[in-house]
Amino acid sequence: MIARTDNQEPRQWGVTPAISHSLPTDQEVRINNELIEELKAMNSFESAEESQKRVDVLKRLQKITEEFVRQVCSSKNQNELATNSAGGKVFTYGSYRLGVVGPGSDIDTLVVAPKFVTREDFFKFYPPLLKALNKPNEPPMIEELAPVPDAFVPIIKFVMSGISIDLIFCKLGVTQVPPDMTLEDKNLLRGLDEKELRSLNGTRVTDEILTLVPAPAVFKHALRAIKIWAKCRAIYGNVYGFPGGVAWAMLVARICQLYPAAVSAVIVSKFFRILGQWNWPQPVLLKPIEDGPLNVRVWNPRLYPSDKNHLMPIITPAYPSMCSTHNITPSTKAAILGEMAKAADIVDRIITGNATWNQLFQRHTFFTKDYKYYLTVKASAKDQEQSVKWSGLVESKIRHLVMKLEMLSDVIASARPYVKPFEKVQYCRNEEEAQKIAMGQHVADSPPAEAANPATGETAGEVPEQEKEGGVPVWITTFYIGIELTPGMVGQVNISWPAQEFYIMCHNWEGYDEQMHCVKLELLRKGSFSVNLPDECFDFGKGDVKPMRPVVKKKVIRKVVSSSEVSQSGMKRTHAEENPNGDEPPVIAEVSVSNPRIGFSEETWCQKLEDVFCALWRFDLAHPPIQPLRALNPDGAPTSRNITPQFLLKPRSPIPTPMNSGDGDVNTKPRITLNFVSLPTKSTVTLTAPPAREATTNQKPDREVIPTVQLSDDSIVKKPTNSDGGHLIEQSLTETDTYYLLDYHTVTHDYSSTIESGILSTHTTTIECTPGSTNPSFYLQATNAPDIDEQYYWAKGSTPRIIPDAVDAKFTPDISDATVFTLDSDKRLVTVRDGGPLYADVDYFGYFEIVHLMSEADIALRDWNYLRCDVRPPSGRYPGDYGELYCLADGAFNRDVWNYCPEYFDSYNTGLVLGNYWSESSPDCFNVTFLVKPVCES
Repeated sequence: MIARTDNQEPRQWGVTPAISHSLPTDQEVRINNELIEELKAMNSFESAEESQKRVDVLKRLQKITEEFVRQVCSSKNQNELATNSAGGKVFTYGSYRLGVVGPGSDIDTLVVAPKFVTREDFFKFYPPLLKALNKPNEPPMIEELAPVPDAFVPIIKFVMSGISIDLIFCKLGVTQVPPDMTLEDKNLLRGLDEKELRSLNGTRVTDEILTLVPAPAVFKHALRAIKIWAKCRAIYGNVYGFPGGVAWAMLVARICQLYPAAVSAVIVSKFFRILGQWNWPQPVLLKPIEDGPLNVRVWNPRLYPSDKNHLMPIITPAYPSMCSTHNITPSTKAAILGEMAKAADIVDRIITGNATWNQLFQRHTFFTKDYKYYLTVKASAKDQEQSVKWSGLVESKIRHLVMKLEMLSDVIASARPYVKPFEKVQYCRNEEEAQKIAMGQHVADSPPAEAANPATGETAGEVPEQEKEGGVPVWITTFYIGIELTPGMVGQVNISWPAQEFYIMCHNWEGYDEQMHCVKLELLRKGSFSVNLPDECFDFGKGDVKPMRPVVKKKVIRKVVSSSEVSQSGMKRTHAEENPNGDEPPVIAEVSVSNPRIGFSEETWCQKLEDVFCALWRFDLAHPPIQPLRALNPDGAPTSRNITPQFLLKPRSPIPTPMNSGDGDVNTKPRITLNFVSLPTKSTVTLTAPPAREATTNQKPDREVIPTVQLSDDSIVKKPTNSDGGHLIEQSLTETDTYYLLDYHTVTHDYSSTIESGILSTHTTTIECTPGSTNPSFYLQATNAPDIDEQYYWAKGSTPRIIPDAVDAKFTPDISDATVFTLDSDKRLVTVRDGGPLYADVDYFGYFEIVHLMSEADIALRDWNYLRCDVRPPSGRYPGDYGELYCLADGAFNRDVWNYCPEYFDSYNTGLVLGNYWSESSPDCFNVTFLVKPVCES
């Protein structure tokens, strides 16, 4: 607590003056003491013995770091003097460095090394040194070792002597890192790349926070309370799209600046009221953003459009300032603000003596009452070490799946991830069963699993020892996402696109092995309800009550009619036995879908082209379609019917084709793309109860129902038929009321289906054109910029995205395989087919498509967004006489910058593939530029 005399001018601690300098009252002191006692009762403070154990672990890490640097020096033939003086140091950051670590908390650590040690060296040499600490016939010192080199901040996760460690790396532009080195000097940042800056800033930010709060002891107690609250309410975790430890610390520090003389209890009270009503996205700053001596990116929404997209920006105080909450999504933001509003009411009652601190720290209701639907993501592996790596990779992609689900805003109101995974070991009877379970398949009567509840750390469902000894283990990690549908949503919700994109992100991991790893999304039609969640989701020891399904007595009527019966007049079903006299008034039977079904398709892998339909997953057509794709007839003209979503199938190995002979000169894996173009059977079913005297009169259909169409192994689309060739329409109706004189009127529409399949390959021939020749036609080729001397990527215009397999720069697409474009009078990208002109388009999700001329209705629905482009002439910047194509899209995607930037994916939210803006101030990352080359005249 800060005390001052009357003649002292109050110090301004933040970017604005304090709200109050009032000293605490006796009541506030009493409430503050009650808060500290509650924190002690919750075992939030670590014992002296546990603290010493952490010190010992850090000392051991320091020795390993010095040995790591020596090994790298030896591998690079450094002389003995340089090797012995190179040094290396372990720094801490996060909760441990802030002084608010609790029992069971991890330690965030940073390895700092000299300039000749690279990040690749870190992941090559450090993990073996850790493994070497485990000795035979002794309890392992290192467990759960998981290097994640492709994370937003590359990291090695492991457990040492029972303490979880998150270890990151940074090299400095110096030849020696002595034991007494500090990181305050900004000049140490010179020459660092973006990942190294993010790594180094963890320690620098933590140190700055402690210097920017007026009373560190008050700050630490308040922060400890807020962290416990956030964890209890399941809104803590950077990887899932919630604030992490440092972000929560900066929020608490800002409130401390506004009330510099307050006790911790008052800080907690003001925390919820002020930040719950904060004018987001106005940033939270602990001090003004400062410039520095380096040409590095500093958070600036006026300069960087991606910074403008941050929903709840909390800006780090250390140079260069960054947004620590760039990963918050609309769903997680809503969850945070909702929990803050609840907490504010509770704390107000605590201050007035009508509640206790224990009520603030009540367990969340994520599984018990918050959601009706849950999407599960299961990551499985056949090896424990691989499971740690694989589940960590899948965990890092969960937030991206959430962002893609949020893009279906017409049907999904919220997609909130749960912040802890559930791990279990499934012991299988044999290798065959283990393989099936590891690949996500359901096995009937499978053996029980040994599960660990992340809330308690205790195992549930213990497996008998004899089954462990004779069984084959499979490690399964399950993540949950709570789904809230848009109010009034009925029918089915198709999440094929988000699921497909998520699979691709996971499968693109360089360590992915389809025989070892599997990730599967599951949303069971009925099992997705909270009443059917597994027991692992509930902590019964803390009072969780598993919801029970209400019992409702219903009557079910089932009617099957054939198309030959449709022509028979007066098809009807009566309930004369329930209404023998017919003296009760007729009742209108209204069928509503109160629990919409959610379905999605999945990516399928096939060994060869002939097996393209192997293991094809069944899928449901969306009703109404979320985003009907536009299909082309063979003549190039668009169809007039809605079609099913496209499905992408990948072969397990390259398929020999005329363009890819399989002789090893092409290192890419071709893909098989199936475009299903079909109009499902539609049945129009009238559900009315006309007056008795009109019971035999046909009624005009007034309700349209699209039944589920399924794909099976032996047919693209199956339609059940009866002996007369008519289609069977099966409809089940559930109604709690009694109804009479129910007429069925069924109309069956025409049906058609076509299929196209093809293999995309990157082995092509070179096209030569006369330099300087003028030609209005061109084809597109994409490359990475500004690193123009590495590899090229190319996109066939009719495919939705760039093929993510590299091609040597000497190859360019053959003109017969590329889509040829011109610019029309409105500067729109257009290509001519037999059926007429087709235009380049970007849809809701950034897919590049070729579409027919849109109508006024399409413009109103904003289904299509034409690209208006300029072709820049060859400038010599790119090899091969390429020009550059600069495009903007009309409608929903009229943006200034179009980048695909994996390194900055968290900041850019969505990776868009067409058009590019690059300047000297742009981040040094993978910017996709579409290049154009003239078409050779015959």
